[in-house]
Parts: sequence; structure tokens; C-alpha cells
Amino acid sequence: MGGVTAAVALGAGGTVASAAASPVARHGLTVVERGEDDPRMWYYRFATDAIGWNPAVNVLLPEDYHTSGRTYPVLYLLHGGGLDQDFISFDREGIRELTRGKPIIVVMPDGGHAGWYSNPVSSLTGPRNWEDFHIHQLLPWIDAHFRTYAEYDGRGVAGFSMGGFGALKYAAKYFGHFASVSSHSGPASLRRDSRAGGALGQPVLGCVGPGRRDRVRRAVGRGTGQRGQPGRTRGELPGQAGFPGGGEQP
Repeated sequence: MGGVTAAVALGAGGTVASAAASPVARHGLTVVERGEDDPRMWYYRFATDAIGWNPAVNVLLPEDYHTSGRTYPVLYLLHGGGLDQDFISFDREGIRELTRGKPIIVVMPDGGHAGWYSNPVSSLTGPRNWEDFHIHQLLPWIDAHFRTYAEYDGRGVAGFSMGGFGALKYAAKYFGHFASVSSHSGPASLRRDSRAGGALGQPVLGCVGPGRRDRVRRAVGRGTGQRGQPGRTRGELPGQAGFPGGGEQP
């Protein structure tokens, strides 16, 4: 049985979990601001030693999350680089409508305007350890506060542009954390290498691909992951199969 299918089948046995109202630190995170009024999109801002300011995350819940009592697989969706990109980016692109009716939790964290989902060797502006924040703090915090299928088979990671690089990096470096990875417009490496097809000294980021909204639509998949319904093969989370490669030039 595939990971998503197993998550749906086992969901009825899940226990109720929600982000506690107390700001007490867990997994290195202290909630300093929250928004839980919307039935689907919940928002949190954290104080953490990993980042020199208070990063935020949007958590998009399935429509039946508050009534089903079951557990759900999680897709970690990573935004691209740029001053206009942050944890709200996918909400601006219509992620709520694109995931309507799909039994999956989508976690969309801050990743910095140019953080590249890494821990820098040094920083002149305070800590910017995005990798530590995402993998060692946020991931276990999500599993502790929401009804997730908290195993390898229940997690996927996807990203766009800079976030595509982050998705590939996290899946490769943290083997056993994610059953599925999707990189849309993301470079597989940050090395400057003319042998890969780019001009000498220029990073290779791929060719022009489809529009961002279309990529978001494909990232959340076509099927529901329930038994007997089409949409993906065994063990796949939304966005893993059938996506033609493409990319954006910087």
C-alpha cells in the first residue's frame, strides 16, 4: 500500500492534535504570533535561535480536518527566492482552491529571500540557519501539533526555483524523511559548471517552463490518494509523477 493510501486508510485512528495556545518552546520554537480563525489556513510566527528574526509558516488543512479525526500526509512546499517571495507566496497563487477536496496538509514555511535552504558558514546579519529551522525544528513541531502521518511514507517535499533546490537537497541529505520530492524550475546544484550546458562561470538553472500557477496546480497532484482512485502510482505524494521538467532563468 502506498504512503498516501496508507495515510488515508489509517487516518481514522488518528488522535486530535492542535497547536497549543501556550508560547512554551517546543523543538526549539516558541510561538509568538498565531492566526487560527480561518478553517483551513492557519498561521504561526516563531522565535528561534536558528534565525535572526521571527520566521513564519502557513499550514493549509484539508476541508474535513476538524471533523474527520484521521491523520493526513504532509507536503512541505518551499517558495523561491526574491524580495516578493515568502511563506504567503503560495496563498497568493491560489493554493487553497488548488488543494480543495484533497486529503493532505500543506506546510509553507519562510525560507528567506536568498536563504537557499542552507546553513551559511557565516553571516553578517545574524543567524540564517534555514536548514536547521525546517528540518530539526519545524518538521517535528508540525508532527507534534497536527494529525500527520508522521513517517517517511507520509511526507513529501516540493519547491519552486530556489525552493526546488531546497526540496532536492532536503530529500537527498535527509534520507528517510521524505517519500516524494518534486523540484519545479529548481537547480540540482549551485556549482558553476560549463559542462552542464551553461556559459562559463554561469550557474545552470534549466530552461523556461510553464507559468507558476500551472506548476502549483501540478505540485498538488491530480488524484486523492484513496484506494481505487486514479491519479498517482504507489508511494507517490502529489506532484511526484508525470511532471515535465522545466525551469526559470534567473
